[in-house]
Amino acid sequence: MVDTTTKHNNRPKRKYRSRARQRSPDTIKRAKRLRRGKANDRERKRMHSLNDALEGLRAVLPQIDDEPRMTKIETLRMAHNYIMTLAEMLKINDESSTNVDSMRSLFPESFTV
Repeated sequence: MVDTTTKHNNRPKRKYRSRARQRSPDTIKRAKRLRRGKANDRERKRMHSLNDALEGLRAVLPQIDDEPRMTKIETLRMAHNYIMTLAEMLKINDESSTNVDSMRSLFPESFTV
């Protein structure tokens, strides 16, 4: 047996009819098709934007002339590796300049630039 009373009192719950206007199956089908078309347009626009961004990324990455165009995942992996390599080079450069500066402070007459 299903309890149809409200939590706070013993009156039965009211049953409301839907206030939305009834639509024909053809109208519903057209509305669904329209929504699906709009969703497809948004997805297409998103993918075009993503592909444009990847093309821009490919343009700034080092590449070999004879190699075919990189795939999306190859482009992202190459960008990651390239950024990590550049960061490591900066770190090494910073460390070496710090070492040179410390050597200069120890032996100022030996280092002239």
